[in-house]
Amino acid sequence: MLDLRTIPFWKMHAFGNDFVLIDCLDNNYPITDSLIKRILDRKFGIGADDLILLSNSTKADYKMKVMNPDGSEAPMCGNALLCVGKYIYSKSKVCPKHWTIETFSGIRTITPINEENQLKLRLSMGKPNFNRASKEIFETVKVGPEDILFVSVNTGTPHAVVFVNNLDEYPVSLVGKQIEHHPRFPDTTNVMFVLVEDYDSISIRCWERGGTGESLACGTGACASAYISTLLNYTRNSVRVKFQIGEAKVWIEDDNEISLTGQAEFVYSGQWETRNS
Repeated sequence: MLDLRTIPFWKMHAFGNDFVLIDCLDNNYPITDSLIKRILDRKFGIGADDLILLSNSTKADYKMKVMNPDGSEAPMCGNALLCVGKYIYSKSKVCPKHWTIETFSGIRTITPINEENQLKLRLSMGKPNFNRASKEIFETVKVGPEDILFVSVNTGTPHAVVFVNNLDEYPVSLVGKQIEHHPRFPDTTNVMFVLVEDYDSISIRCWERGGTGESLACGTGACASAYISTLLNYTRNSVRVKFQIGEAKVWIEDDNEISLTGQAEFVYSGQWETRNS
């Protein structure tokens, strides 16, 4: 007998980094690895960089789980948090001062901010995990004949930060894929390519692990890039991070707590039909 079940979804994006959000607060939908891959497939599914599963939490107001196209779980995703904040705000009859969100990397806080009749969201992203004991901040990997300098930092998920002189012409896909799967990173890594514009701003291109490849933006990557730029005194501790579409604002506090302010948008909603025989 054929069992047809529909799963409501919302297609969303933050700075062009797109997601499919499924609200599991009241329903325990049968989300399998194969279903995740089908949903995220840009040719045969809805298509997105990642899948967001929003559910109840015993530790926070909500729980966010972010799944990659290859079926693996992303420990943290800043832009997914922006989308979750936008979604929760749209469903809230009374808006609290903030929401706490349980993630794989710990509890994060979303604070809604209304600026000029626009909803912006400020994310408390926690402290980076960075090995300051090493005298050498930069590490080197060989990609083809080239030695690539990078700085490794974890802002909820691992990042290799590479500073470049020309973002437009840089071989992001080639270098990003090589560093992602380099033996230096046994669990793989995201790779952020950073151009320092001036003391107040940087531009970045983002290579994400887990089968995503180059994405238009990465929230944890923006935090990683801003943190390392500030650490090296390339920028001040309040940094505009420019993506290919839009920009976020990142603050690094004196105690190294990082926050990010940005926006998310709804694209459309629909229902996914899943058939089980």
